[in-house]
Amino acid sequence: MWESIFGHSRIIAMLQTMLEKKRLPHALLFAGPSGVGKAMAARALAASLFCGNTAPCGYCSSCIAFTRQSHAGLFSIMPDRGSIKIDQIRALGREAGLGSPSGQARVCIIYDAEKMTLQAANSLLKLLEEPPREFYFILVASAAHALPGTIISRCLTVKFLPLAPSVVTKILTEQGFASKQAEVAAAVSGGRLGQALKLVEPGGLDNRNIALMIAETVTVQQGNWFFNEMALFDKRSSSDHPEILRFMNMIFRDMALLQSFAKQELVLNSDCIDQLYQIASQWSDKALIKACKRIRDADRALAANANAKMTWEALVLELAHMAKEEEIGANRCRYTV
Repeated sequence: MWESIFGHSRIIAMLQTMLEKKRLPHALLFAGPSGVGKAMAARALAASLFCGNTAPCGYCSSCIAFTRQSHAGLFSIMPDRGSIKIDQIRALGREAGLGSPSGQARVCIIYDAEKMTLQAANSLLKLLEEPPREFYFILVASAAHALPGTIISRCLTVKFLPLAPSVVTKILTEQGFASKQAEVAAAVSGGRLGQALKLVEPGGLDNRNIALMIAETVTVQQGNWFFNEMALFDKRSSSDHPEILRFMNMIFRDMALLQSFAKQELVLNSDCIDQLYQIASQWSDKALIKACKRIRDADRALAANANAKMTWEALVLELAHMAKEEEIGANRCRYTV
């Protein structure tokens, strides 16, 4: 299982050394952006603990049960309707208190641990302070800073960083993806291999293409563009909105670079650079920078549970206004292709 985790050899070596010397802490916090391999590492560590080796053998009864997702010693907790609630942690506490009939290790993986309610976190804190014998907690968090300090202080924090785009590109090309496709996915994913693998799948860049279309729509502003955009908004899944905003931020960032003598290699969405150039030629430098900030503000508003439609309406109207703040024409764009 460890061999399927790319780019984190130092972390893997550290965890395996702890396993070998039987010095693994009872609580670990795997922190880092989504898609970098935290959850895979948590499962590999759990499988190793059950197997009793630094790496799961794959043949023993524990490994077979783990592969079949039927291992009695594995507990998994994930958000229920957006948050991890106190009842989930209390149920874990009851299970943990029963003890292991075989005396073997037991492991609880808490996914998206930062989504614990305060009550759930306080309940977990009691378990971390007096952990059951041979019971291990692995917290997986994309926003570890959102966890209470009392929880963090009782865990060994292991930081998973994004991979270099060149590493992600190499991995993807070795798996048979076209070099240009791999290069774009690596750049747009921000070095998150899990995200890059999704982007190279059929339809993986659909939300990026929607973001590009929105950028062009607010720039050109043809016909009943606003009403058409809001009609399309109603048809999109609410789960797509944050990703579309992140892609919009990348697109406007790329266009700002095209206005400032940037080298082509710095553009993330390099597969649509001609279209970016055409859109960017109708914006001023200052307006593009302002647009990036406004998109980030909208992203934060959605994360704080603001009304999605009102947030989107305000955003597209303000972007349209920014696009017309300074008509500069294609001949004023400083970048050439």
